Amino acid sequence: MAILDSTTSKSSAGTSLQVNSVEDFDFDGKSIAAYGLDNMIGAELRNWLFKESGLDMGFQTLLAPTLTFEALSTTVGETLGVLKAQI
Repeated sequence: MAILDSTTSKSSAGTSLQVNSVEDFDFDGKSIAAYGLDNMIGAELRNWLFKESGLDMGFQTLLAPTLTFEALSTTVGETLGVLKAQI
């Protein structure tokens, strides 16, 4: 849950994403892009993910219509070694 909170907080902090608070996110429903993720926010999020977790996620992957906050958080957790990779 901490990873999920961090990714959603970073994504909404000081950006134009279409949410008012973390409670407004549908973690496993809408894609991240559906919240209004644009190129500038996506680049900042990508850089933050790499700096904080070592996750080198492609820009197109971040904008994919299938990437939810829960899926992103799971990927970060697997990269950090705190979650086992799902096969």
